[in-house]
Amino acid sequence: MGSDGSHTTLHSSGGTTLKGAQVYGRGVALSTRNLNIESIQDSAVYRSKQQNLSGSVTLGYGASAGGSYSKSNTNADHRSTSEQSGIFAGDGGFQVNVKNHTDLKGGIITSSEAAEQNGRNRFQTATLSRS
Repeated sequence: MGSDGSHTTLHSSGGTTLKGAQVYGRGVALSTRNLNIESIQDSAVYRSKQQNLSGSVTLGYGASAGGSYSKSNTNADHRSTSEQSGIFAGDGGFQVNVKNHTDLKGGIITSSEAAEQNGRNRFQTATLSRS
């Protein structure tokens, strides 16, 4: 939502949820009662079973027999986030005002280095949780 060159403003009297979403702007202003930012995880599951059985028999002088058996199991679970959810402000910085609670689940609120150095970022919330 928004673009790198715009000033993006969001206002909600209830709650605001950014799940798998990004808000962009040269400057970003957000005012809400509760803010939830959650990045969506990609997951992959890999399961493999292999069994091998081999044998040999030699007949004649010096007869012999042999065999082998092998078994392997592979289990892998992978989780990653390909695109982080959050608020991404440029040189205009961000002004985020949350009346009650902010919850960040892999989410981010960030700006350019210039906005940080020039004191253009403001974040206010009553309570904050992250995971």
